[in-house]
Amino acid sequence: MKNQFDPWPEEPFAYDIISPDGLPIGQSRYPTVEHALQAAMNFVLRYAHQGYYKDCRMEQIPLHELSQRMYLKRYPLPMSPAEAFRRHQEAGGSCTSVYEFVESEEYEAFMNPEEEE
Repeated sequence: MKNQFDPWPEEPFAYDIISPDGLPIGQSRYPTVEHALQAAMNFVLRYAHQGYYKDCRMEQIPLHELSQRMYLKRYPLPMSPAEAFRRHQEAGGSCTSVYEFVESEEYEAFMNPEEEE
């Protein structure tokens, strides 16, 4: 059973919200989409007192448009060799130990899959 206090999801991804300036809104990435969306809401609320967000091009973006000008970005997280080996075995891989797997070409292929188009 997954630790209920562990905020990271089973799938190895982290999320970020990108501002209208093209920069992340926070200093770190978020473990779930829900955490990222909460951060986006807090980001918009930071500008409530002035009523707008001013981007790097000096454009004043009304708050009701701000959330529509941001987007969610997903980043793959690196996987530990042991976790990669476990998944390799579940997929029917031929290696019998973590050490053998890490030294094999299968490891490189597993850790760097081709981008899906």
